[in-house]
Amino acid sequence: MADMVRVSNNLESRDGNDTRQPENLTPGEELVWQRLTLGTRKLFSQVDRELVSAVGYSLFHHLILKHLSEAPERSMRMNELSEVTSAIPSSISHAISRLEQDGFVERVHCSQDRRGWFARLTETGEDRLAQSEGVLSASLRKHFLELYSSEEVASLSELLARLAVKKIQPSCPNSMD
Repeated sequence: MADMVRVSNNLESRDGNDTRQPENLTPGEELVWQRLTLGTRKLFSQVDRELVSAVGYSLFHHLILKHLSEAPERSMRMNELSEVTSAIPSSISHAISRLEQDGFVERVHCSQDRRGWFARLTETGEDRLAQSEGVLSASLRKHFLELYSSEEVASLSELLARLAVKKIQPSCPNSMD
């Protein structure tokens, strides 16, 4: 299962050049993909609902506050937040606006680049993050971690680490490549 995408025999394109066409997933690969996507969507939705109900903001907002809390001086540039959350910049900007309205973050000009902005976690944001950490932990234990033994959790962590560190380049349909 290490080779998730297999390439079929060479095919001839209309212009006469050989092209390689990826094969469809095997039934086993398709099953893994379906279980991964269904399971994570259900888990994220449940955790999100519980966070919104308990603390008034989503898992995405929680992740932003968490990253800020772990950053030097509790602040990060907007583009850095976009990278670590795998979110598009407009989603980050919208979320920061919401968190700023609630007093959990503040926007600060970058001293080296006047066009750049930092988001900085406030003390109020730290307090709310501490509150949401308990909700998140309880939710993850109830809906995810309790399904597995500690050995299975360790194995799953090792397996998912490969996916987490994999660099995935965005495709650009208009590129010349």
